[in-house]
Amino acid sequence: MGDADRGFGKRQPGGWMYHILPYVEDQAIFDLGKGITPWNAVAKKAAHSQRNMTPLSMFLCPTRGRLRLLPEYERWSFAWNCNFSDVAAFDYSANTGDDGHALHPSPGGPKSLAEGDNSSDWRDITEGLSAHLPARNWTGIIFQRSEIAVKHVTDGTSATYMFGEKYAGIDYYNNTSGFIGHGRGPLWGFGTDTNNWTGEFDTPLQNRAGYYSKYRFGSAHSGGFYMAYCDGSVRMIGYDIDAMVHRQLGVRNDGAVVDPSDY
Repeated sequence: MGDADRGFGKRQPGGWMYHILPYVEDQAIFDLGKGITPWNAVAKKAAHSQRNMTPLSMFLCPTRGRLRLLPEYERWSFAWNCNFSDVAAFDYSANTGDDGHALHPSPGGPKSLAEGDNSSDWRDITEGLSAHLPARNWTGIIFQRSEIAVKHVTDGTSATYMFGEKYAGIDYYNNTSGFIGHGRGPLWGFGTDTNNWTGEFDTPLQNRAGYYSKYRFGSAHSGGFYMAYCDGSVRMIGYDIDAMVHRQLGVRNDGAVVDPSDY
């Protein structure tokens, strides 16, 4: 869970939505637990839990009409610096690239901040090399310990996804039972709750009943789903986008030229 005493960058255990809180007038939420020591103190865990139970409207799509606070379904799961209870709902995920299945073995993460900082255990993967999945490359923008800069987006910022709306089965809108895709809240670190992929098995879908999928982008809108690009623009994209074009838009540096008329 995010820790205000860790600042920004790869030493921050919180994910991308936690990182942006100070820039969207939510500094007070970002700062919960700040100054409390040690990092796993009871009072600090309580503050982090309070943050994770605070619904933030900017992370919710009103079209879905869902509750703002959901039961945390993964009762076996935990963060080393947070006590889970209910979690705030959210509807957006970051672009991690075109290859991201089987993220990590269980329990998938360092057991302390010191272990997370140890580069021999959790290597610096700024350029996309995963420490615990050898030879896997994160080809997108936001992933574990990522520090991707504009210079790394060689395909062009106007042709690369940054984040957007995530698919969610209608059955799971207001009950996270059985759906990992929003089981831990928006301020958790890297994982299938806060990150999506654009690979061949992850084409976008309109939200529907009776279908479970935790890796895809998508939305409740009938006309398409919204994506924010690295240049700051936001565009609606049809669900019928060509699978290869969607995949290429998720990769920052494959050299593919994506024609806007293709989608």
